[in-house]
This record gives sequence, C-alpha cells and structure tokens, in this order.
Amino acid sequence: MRAVDRSIVEELLAYPGEDVVSLYVPVDPRDPRNQRPVGQEWWRTAAKSMLDELEPGDDRDDRLEFRRTIAGLGEFAETYTPDERTLAVFATSEQVFTIPLQVRLEREAHLGRPAVTPLLKALSAYHRYLVVLIAANRIRAVAAHQGGIDGDDDLTLSHNWGMHSATRSGHRFRFEARIEEWQRKYQAAVAAELDGLLANGEVDRVILGGAEREAHGVYRAMSDRTAEQVAGVVSVPVDADEAAILDGIAPVVRAYEDSQEREAVRRVRRLSEISGRAVLGAEDVDAALANAAVRRLVIAAGRVDRDVREDRVRKSYAQGAEVMFLFGAARNDLDEHDGVAAELYWAQPATIGR
Repeated sequence: MRAVDRSIVEELLAYPGEDVVSLYVPVDPRDPRNQRPVGQEWWRTAAKSMLDELEPGDDRDDRLEFRRTIAGLGEFAETYTPDERTLAVFATSEQVFTIPLQVRLEREAHLGRPAVTPLLKALSAYHRYLVVLIAANRIRAVAAHQGGIDGDDDLTLSHNWGMHSATRSGHRFRFEARIEEWQRKYQAAVAAELDGLLANGEVDRVILGGAEREAHGVYRAMSDRTAEQVAGVVSVPVDADEAAILDGIAPVVRAYEDSQEREAVRRVRRLSEISGRAVLGAEDVDAALANAAVRRLVIAAGRVDRDVREDRVRKSYAQGAEVMFLFGAARNDLDEHDGVAAELYWAQPATIGR
C-alpha cells in the first residue's frame, strides 16, 4: 500500500470519537440506475435508506449531533457530482470527509468509530497498471486499473533510440546492418524508463504490448526486480482504442492478481511449516495480534464477520502491520482457517514445534 493511502487510514483510525457516520455509496455514473435526472439517481435513494437504518441511541445530545451530521450530508449531496465508482464518506456534525474510489463496493453504513475495512478492501483491490505499447517509432503509455482507463499519452524517452530517428539521422545506408544494435539500445532505454517508474512507486504493475519483438526485448532488458512486476505481454497494437486495450489486458490482469493472492497464501503456509513465522486460523491470529507480532494480516474477503474483521484491522494498523485482502480463488484456501492468516515478525511460542 502506498504511503499516502496508509496515512489516510491511520488518520481515520486515530479519530477519538464514536460519532462518525461512515458511508460507502456506489455512485458509478455508468450504472443505468444512476443515469436519471439530477436528484433522482439511485445512489441518493440508497444513501438515504442507509442513513434511515442507523440508530443514534436514546441520549438527547447524541441524537441532536446525529441530526446535524445528516444535515451536513444533505448539503454535501446537493452539490456533489459523481465521477467515481464508489464514494467513501466519513461525516461528523462538523465536517464531511470523502474519498473517491475507482473500485465498486457494496453499500454500507456505520455509526460510531470510522469504519475502515471497506476502504482497505478497495485500496487492496486497486492496483495502478501501466500498459506500455511499443512500436519502432512510438511508445504509448496507458494508465489503467482493473476495469478502467485513467490516462493515455505517449511516453517520451530521455534518449530517443527509435528506428525512425536512426533512418533520419544520416544512417540510412547502414540501417539494415545496425538494426539489431539500435533495437537493443531502444529497448534498453524503454526498460530503464519503466525501471524508474516502478522503483519510484508511480505504478504497481506493467503490461507490455505493441510490436511483439519490441515488447519481449524490453522485458528482457528490465532489471530482475522490476521484471517481476510485469503482469504479461499482450497482443494489442499501439493504435488500439481503449475498449480493445481493456479487452486485451483483462485476462492478464485477472491471472496476475490471482497468482499474487495464491502466492501470498503459499507463503503463509510455508512460513508456518518451516519457521513458525506465520499462523492460520482465528485463534492463533488473534493471539499474535495480542502479542504485537503480526507483520501482515491476510483476510479472505467476504469470509469474516464485519465487526471481527474491523477489530483485527484496527489492531494490525496499531502495530504497523500490512493488511491484504484476497478476492479470487485463493480465498478458498483459507476456508478451513476461518478466512484469516498472518505473517509474523517472530515465531509465537504456541506455534513452535507443531
């Protein structure tokens, strides 16, 4: 998870009060239910229904505080225009704090401490992909995520080693003899740019495409560390439209994310068996959390009770642990372990010698 994302979650968790209305509202303007006249969109009805189900309690001050919070949400909704799939809202009587999410979440509403688990699920599911389509004289970089395009532009290299430049710079008569040398330099330059983007955390994953020879050459030229973040090579031409790009990368994205989740579960099992530096199952995970030994909490999405899940997430963040949600087939591997596992900083006494 990126530092800015973790900072937001930590800020929410640090809020001392229990008067926060947390809403997760599916506001996707592409949803036919939301394609209605302003003020009649489905998400508005859904949000009102969720708020009506919240119970502020019998205390008069609490009920007045709640009414002021609802009034503030009403004022916010009057001027809000959706441009995301889900809007996370955290509101008190004094302020409304929103986080736009490009991941579709089920609608949820909570009253009390900020409910951060759905937000963490969204951050866990959202990975920034860079689709790099390479031709001899053009490199097109398309920023994407699962199911959507974020941006589209040509990638400019610090040194232009393209074939087009070679033929225009007085080397035409030697072009055939030197084509492989130029290609290697060109591919190395593209690889170096991608190494820098991945190392700086500007993108999470890369998919290569365009001319097959160029794409595979760039992959071979990348450093071993960043090559691991290449999800695959696709047969998508450099001038493809956005729909064709999404269709081309969709199976690669699904396969890569599934493989990452399966590897996370395999790693937990391996560490548990070899060194005791991982545990599976609710009892051992909760014991490790109590000992502040959890390095990474792994949760099967949709398999754990909401309140229990929220409690474990809070404890994990309190001790600086990472939280990972599983969304694919790897969830099934944790079914016999209450849908939860954890990597540890050190082996727990109860796990040694099992």
